[in-house]
Amino acid sequence: LIYPIFISMGKKFESFEEYYQFYLSKHTKPINKFFHLLGNVATVAFVVSVFVFNLSLFWLLLTPFVVYPMAVVGHLLFEGNMPAFLSSNPIYAKMADWRMMFEWLTGKIK
Repeated sequence: LIYPIFISMGKKFESFEEYYQFYLSKHTKPINKFFHLLGNVATVAFVVSVFVFNLSLFWLLLTPFVVYPMAVVGHLLFEGNMPAFLSSNPIYAKMADWRMMFEWLTGKIK
């Protein structure tokens, strides 16, 4: 099964709000949001561990390999699409990820 990875590649968003609506459309299932939550918690734990255990800052370069595998699993297995970070704006994608987590945990979105 091949997914259209770059379906929105190159799409220009006029604002973060416009991008966020696109982002939410790729995150409709709670199980996918849960996988994102796990990835975000694991990422924070990883970054904190680098400093607590006085590891080389080089380890921080591995941070994307902590969060993104969980996001990809959530998208491929449960949502049936590809993560937004593979589309047009990885910075907006990370900002939207944290906003979605906050809104999901506070009940603003389901």
